[in-house]
Amino acid sequence: MREIISDVINGKFIIILDDESRENEGDLVISGSLVNHESISLMSKLGGGVPVVAISQSIATKLDLKILERRNISENGAMYAQTVDARYGLTGNGCSTHDRALTIQTLANPLTTVDEITTPGHVMTVIGHKDGLNARLGHTEASISLMKIAGFSEVALICEVIGDHGNPLKGISLMKFADYHEIKITTIDNIKSYK
Repeated sequence: MREIISDVINGKFIIILDDESRENEGDLVISGSLVNHESISLMSKLGGGVPVVAISQSIATKLDLKILERRNISENGAMYAQTVDARYGLTGNGCSTHDRALTIQTLANPLTTVDEITTPGHVMTVIGHKDGLNARLGHTEASISLMKIAGFSEVALICEVIGDHGNPLKGISLMKFADYHEIKITTIDNIKSYK
């Protein structure tokens, strides 16, 4: 875990893998505090999934982010919330990688108030369970927990790793992807058990 934490602190991507009995998939993860337009572009190219900002329930409450209406979904499913933009400093309409990076940095800034974000916007958010990994062993909760361990605001940009075939990479294929791109992998269980 020390190398994983070091990479997070240095603004590098890591991959969080969940359990084989769950999705058995990996998410690219980077600190919301350190995200920039280059990392957003690279995440889109490498990950292939939909980038979303994982945010703790306490920060979501402070910023008055509302959970989207849930229908035909498991009670333990991801808690997707409103899309957002930064209210100040955008260079365009919020869609560019520069603007999305600013929005994510704004979410991660502990001094940000509810008046500094607008909704709807161009950045998707998902709120972690209030009891974290003790209640839900998801990529959302694991990435939020890892940010806390690394000393950052509990905000992370995450994106599922999708292969060229259009489906999530798993097992050996995911390991080869990580080796090729020199991205370290950890598991949700490792994060939960870290002291």
